[in-house]
Amino acid sequence: GGAKAPATSGPQQQVSAQSQAQGQAQGQLQTEEEKHREKKRMEEIIKFKSTDTYKTFDRAFPNRQKANEGGHKKGKKQVASILPALPQTPDVRMKASSRVFQSLLTDWKREIHGKVETLPPPESKWC
Repeated sequence: GGAKAPATSGPQQQVSAQSQAQGQAQGQLQTEEEKHREKKRMEEIIKFKSTDTYKTFDRAFPNRQKANEGGHKKGKKQVASILPALPQTPDVRMKASSRVFQSLLTDWKREIHGKVETLPPPESKWC
């Protein structure tokens, strides 16, 4: 048998334990930052979804969710060729800088405004 080296419980192990604890704490902080970022992003999306423009869009394209997700029986490719391309809500969980996310959000809003502008005017209820 060979002589085993004694287990180190000196400064090296303490530094290793400290850096591991700091790494875990940093991971938790990052998670908190991500939660905060997601919350702020979601608030912006909810705010826009409460506008008349978005409500009009939502009424005009009620089945867009199934079509965009490929939930239709004919398959995603066939549905995509039948329906017009519709704006996708940006994913609040995406790993992107604020600037990139804001750009995606702005594009999404513009696309929805564009779709709403092309809709025929609502029918008048005056007889």
